[in-house]
Formats: sequence, structure tokens, C-alpha cells
Amino acid sequence: ATGPDIGGAKLDSSRLPSRIDNSIRPQYPAVYKQRWGACGQFASVASIFTYEMNVLNGTSADTDATRFPAHFSWNMMNRAKNKGSEAYHGWEVAKRIGVPTAKSYGGVRLNKIGIWPNGYEIWREAMEYRVSGYRYSPANTIDQLNEARGWLFDRNQSKSDKEVIGGLFALDGRMGELKKVTVTIPKDNYAAGEDIWTRWGPTGYGHGITCVGYDDKVGYDMNGDGKITNDLDLNKDGKVTLADWERGAYIVVNSWGEKWSKYGRIYLIYSAMIDPTWKRGNYLGRVEVARHIPRRTL
Repeated sequence: ATGPDIGGAKLDSSRLPSRIDNSIRPQYPAVYKQRWGACGQFASVASIFTYEMNVLNGTSADTDATRFPAHFSWNMMNRAKNKGSEAYHGWEVAKRIGVPTAKSYGGVRLNKIGIWPNGYEIWREAMEYRVSGYRYSPANTIDQLNEARGWLFDRNQSKSDKEVIGGLFALDGRMGELKKVTVTIPKDNYAAGEDIWTRWGPTGYGHGITCVGYDDKVGYDMNGDGKITNDLDLNKDGKVTLADWERGAYIVVNSWGEKWSKYGRIYLIYSAMIDPTWKRGNYLGRVEVARHIPRRTL
């Protein structure tokens, strides 16, 4: 099987393993329990930016010196109130201003809303840790799914001379039907006893989470016919597409603490990303980071 064109070359999806979980890498921080409506920044900065910066620096996310705060960017966006924010807000802050380490900032999260850090050294350190670019890509087709799996595996750099550590994604969904869309995989099935989201919206408040990997073997019987298939036209649109798949899921980490679901992790079935009622939820956000040492400051 082949995927879309990437840099003029055709992606070969057969090279991809059936499961990738980048959250078990030392570059990924421990599961956070967010404070207030800062989910977008816990995903984009505290989790993804931290991971990417540790991959770049060859370090581990095991101390505040190598972790980055969610509230630094969030407090610039929340109007000093408990307001939400988008993942790209954090990446824009990191691109234009930078983000200091959690050690300098005073932790990954603060005890008060609307606090901006005071002191030159904090802002000077922030200059060093930057986002160089980010983009959002859809995940509505099998080709797009294969490209996303390739990013999670090796950033689609299969011809690189050195080992390439896979990337992460930021996801944005709605949580109004959380109880209805959260199901437990039945016994005698692969990953039995673990939770899986069967939809990603369309009502309720928005919520940002981090996609850390995928598992092609995870599935759920969506239409109740006693089988888990990827070759039946379940939505009756006259064709079999990714929207009909019952097997295959992203691995996502939520910022609601380790006691939520299984150690803060849950599966999100591939087909859940295709939802015309919540188009923003159909996109995967990715970022690249850089170190920047300023020669002059004012």
C-alpha cells in the first residue's frame, strides 16, 4: 500500500509498524492534571513543545529544567479570566516570544489566573526556546491517515541515515457527549478492558488533547453486527472509506491526570476524526522547534 506524495516521493505505508506510542519515550513528560481551562496549552506547550524540545536537545523530560509551562502562554490569551485557548495560540507565543522552562517560570502551572512573569531572566530564557513552524493537516482519507501514521513513526523520514524519533499531534474535539462516546473494549478482543472514544464531537465544550501514537489492531464493533471490519459500507454512502473503519485508533493522552481512563490515556478510533459537524476536529496539528541564542537584547 502506498500513501500520498511527500517531497516528491511516494509514501510506503507497509513499512509502518502496527503500533507506536511516543508517550513511553523519555522525551515525553508525565501525564498532567490541568488547572482551569488551559487544555490547549497543556497539549501544545506542556506536552508537545516539551517533547519536541527534548528530542531536539537530546534530553529527557524528567525535571522542570527540561519541561515547559502551560500557563506562560495561556495567561497571555485568557484575558485574566478562566478562558480557553487554542493549541496554535501557544505555538504562536513560542514562535514570536519563546517559552521559558518550568524551572524558571515556577512550575508547569500556577496557582493564580492572569499572572505574567516578572524579571528579565525569565523573558531572556524564553528567547532561546522557540517554535520554527507549525501546520494543521486533515485526517479524512486513508492516504492522509498513512501520512499521519508516518509522522508519528519517523516523521516520514524513512530514508534518513539516522534513527528519527516520531512526532506528535494536537487534537481538538468536543466533550458534550463524553459518556455516550466512551466505551470499553469487550473481553476476548484486542486491548480488552481499555477505553476507546467512538466519536470526537459534535456537542459541548471544546477540548484539546495530545495524540502520541496509534494502534492498528484496536477496534470496536460500531454497528453491533458482531464483527469488527474495515471493508463494509457502514454509513451507507455507496462506498467504503475511512469513515467506515471499525479497526485502528489513535493513542491520545488527556490532561485530566493519571487516574483518568488508563493512566491518562485513551484510544480514539480513526473514523471518529471524520465528522462534518465538527470540522475543526478533523485536523491534526504538528509543530517543529528550534533553539535560538540572541546576540543582542534590549
